[in-house]
Amino acid sequence: MTQKPAFGPEQFPAGTVIIKQGDIPDRFYIITSGRVEVIETLEDQSERKLNILQAGEYFGEIGLLTQNRRNATVRAISDLNVMSMDRRTFARWVNSSTEIQREIKELVLKRLPKPPQKIETPQIERHPPVELPPLETGFFDVEHMEHMEMFMPGRTIVSQGEVADQFFIIVEGVVEVIAEYGDGEEAFLDELSAGDYFGEVGLLEKGTRIATVRAKTAVKLIVFDRKSFVGWMQNNPDSQYEIETVSTQRLMDTGRMSLPHPELFEEEEEK
Repeated sequence: MTQKPAFGPEQFPAGTVIIKQGDIPDRFYIITSGRVEVIETLEDQSERKLNILQAGEYFGEIGLLTQNRRNATVRAISDLNVMSMDRRTFARWVNSSTEIQREIKELVLKRLPKPPQKIETPQIERHPPVELPPLETGFFDVEHMEHMEMFMPGRTIVSQGEVADQFFIIVEGVVEVIAEYGDGEEAFLDELSAGDYFGEVGLLEKGTRIATVRAKTAVKLIVFDRKSFVGWMQNNPDSQYEIETVSTQRLMDTGRMSLPHPELFEEEEEK
């Protein structure tokens, strides 16, 4: 069986069970496109639907945080794209931001069954921790994964002409891509939303940003530095082909090429 990466994209066709109730928790998932249903299997083997989740929402956090077996099954309703994390990456991501910690804590409290009003003694033995498998490693170097970033409407995320050093995946919200001209005029190029990405052109071309990207709504992004992006491209041929195709189209749409900054990459090329 091929080992999954520490952090990377995964695709599941409609009907696939991503998490099965009773399994040992090993990964956390952020939906970038598609929908899933969350189902509880009852003692008589009947199913009770608990929730439906869509782009920008998460699942799999409860088992990782409580170290208990999965308390529900998650099944893809439609073709599904996610960014999945192993346990170590999930821990680093949660610890990287107090905002993420708050959001995950609120989500767990909302999803966990409400305890009885009167509890004399905590029933620790009822749900003992499970023995988790060894940590995974993969093509995303989590040492170079930056925490999730949030931008309010109107905020510029990348500016045309600046040196390209990061790659962005949209988890929630909408951004607009704009070409800026010397006379101060702007031209709208595109609008991107959850599941889309940007920032790849300058990294692939080893140059500067060919357009400005601005938050149209409140936006939540996962950000990777240049080293992680290069590693992704080298170890995932399918993603490399897709991203290079998108990059070529975006270069054609803007009618310009990225301005090279070779000194930024001298260290990588020497290696």
